[in-house]
Amino acid sequence: MTRTLHYPLPAEMTPEQVLHVVGEHLSLAKPTVATETWMYYDTFDWRLHNTDGILLTRPGRRRDTTELLWLTNGEVSRRIRLDGTMPAFARDLPASAFRDALLSITDVRCLVPVIRVERRIHTAAMLNKDAKTTARLSIVERYADEPTRRTDRHTLTPVVEVEPLRGYDAEAKKLEKTLAKRLDLEPGEDGQLSEALAACGRRSGDYTSKVVVDLTPDEPAEQASRAIHRALLTQLLRNEPGVRDDLDPEFLHDFRVATRRTRSALSQIKGVYPVAVTNRFKDEFRWLQQLTNRARDLDVLREDLRRDLELLPAGDAAELLTLDTFLAEERQKEQTVILDGLDSARWRDLVHDWRLFLDSETGEPPPDAPHAGRPMAEVAAERLKKLGARVRKDALAIQPDSPPEVLHALRIDGKKLRYLLEFFRTLLSKDATRLVKRMKTVQDALGDWHDAEQQQIALRHAADSMAQRGDIPVGTLLALGRLLARLDERWAAERKRVDDVIGTLVDAIDDDRIAKLVRR
Repeated sequence: MTRTLHYPLPAEMTPEQVLHVVGEHLSLAKPTVATETWMYYDTFDWRLHNTDGILLTRPGRRRDTTELLWLTNGEVSRRIRLDGTMPAFARDLPASAFRDALLSITDVRCLVPVIRVERRIHTAAMLNKDAKTTARLSIVERYADEPTRRTDRHTLTPVVEVEPLRGYDAEAKKLEKTLAKRLDLEPGEDGQLSEALAACGRRSGDYTSKVVVDLTPDEPAEQASRAIHRALLTQLLRNEPGVRDDLDPEFLHDFRVATRRTRSALSQIKGVYPVAVTNRFKDEFRWLQQLTNRARDLDVLREDLRRDLELLPAGDAAELLTLDTFLAEERQKEQTVILDGLDSARWRDLVHDWRLFLDSETGEPPPDAPHAGRPMAEVAAERLKKLGARVRKDALAIQPDSPPEVLHALRIDGKKLRYLLEFFRTLLSKDATRLVKRMKTVQDALGDWHDAEQQQIALRHAADSMAQRGDIPVGTLLALGRLLARLDERWAAERKRVDDVIGTLVDAIDDDRIAKLVRR
């Protein structure tokens, strides 16, 4: 596939001037003018950008068609024709290698329009002596806006685009030399997306679910804690619109993770805030977590069920669609609960008062905040040592015949320890990365075991609810029984995996190693 060359155009040069100068030295057909819209897409958390990909729609070569293009390193690597509008999810694209590859990256995340670029194109075909087209010369005036935010339209740098036609390389070179010699133009990278984002005050990858806070060892613990909590509040509020619109389940997931991390920092970084402040906001963020519990459980259950349906015999999958419909109805009810909560004065007061506290002057620490003025490195080392000892004790307690509550204790305490390691990332040595990886291995195993357990419980509960309403077909019950048998086998396999990996965590956590993680 030939690659289009891009030449930034100086502000004082018009499309008509470019065509006139080139036309004096090369044979050009009569220019045409057209307008088209390019729409760039990615997931909210930039999954395509993070794999060096760009996804966009533009008008197709044939009239009234739309192309969906996937660019890698500036070149089109995949393309398909859309028969209708751009779907919200990769899974809704026509069955193809394009869809499967895109779905492997986006998973459950929806594709959101990131930037819209309106292009006014002046195009002239370059002709040889036989009047055959050998290349296309286009001068493109470009204007960008954010469709989801309805921002003002911004003017971008005009560009000259040269599209060589296959088999006419020598002729295309003549056009390139003319642009360089007569107009002093030099080719550059196609930076349309990055330029458009910058014009709208954004950049690629400007959201991540990770906690990114630069702390210094001598920074007062209260000041550092406020920085952590401000970053978490930003994450929470960035996800609120997606939660309200119920765009995809990951908005709610990240919203809840930010809430859970906020509660964990309040509980685990002790003695840095006044007790009344800590207690009040622990209660408020607990309310927020509880507000979304049921909805998140249903999201996980539906996604697990969707994956299971792909593995089940066609007959069972068809019977279980009734169950999925019921779960969707229940999820919609929970969405109403969430919206009522986010529309309430309690949520508005929580955001207002929490931000007011985080942005207020620190002042002299009160007596009930004894660690507020201590260096963050000292407080971090103490908290990591104490919580690390608890996690190690939890891990040592797990035996093949341990009851579920023993595994749940490790899962919860391990999550708290990982949050602390994330908060204190810039204070830690490289050894912390190794510990985080080992913890992730164990937590993934514990999480998969927990999910298999909860899925069985939730499916039985859903079946009971449907039975009480009298609208569960016998075929659905039988198919559900076979699915539960599969889940029981999965649960047993995941339980064994926990036993297989638990030793790696025990070896990685001891008082000496934890104490050495924090740089002084």
